[in-house]
Amino acid sequence: MRRTDREIHSRETIDQIIAAAGVCRLGLSNRDQPYIVPVSFGYDGKAIYFHTATEGRKIDYMTANPRVCFEMEQDVRVIRNEELACKWGPIFFQRDRVWHDP
Repeated sequence: MRRTDREIHSRETIDQIIAAAGVCRLGLSNRDQPYIVPVSFGYDGKAIYFHTATEGRKIDYMTANPRVCFEMEQDVRVIRNEELACKWGPIFFQRDRVWHDP
């Protein structure tokens, strides 16, 4: 982490952050193709578990490259939908360039 003054080492604080998270996104990569997807998750105090099917793009990506990242958000509004458990927004795939301002 670039800003070592912002690192969190306290297990209690980390547990509180995870417990308060309403949304989690999992970041994956396969060859040169990135993939980020919102996932349901669980936490038992020792490990974070991501809900996923036993086959599909997430599993394919994790099998090809086990290096993943995730981010969690607090203070978001989760809309419950009993009829459609996975009603998420679209995921866009695009090439990007970094622009340097002279």
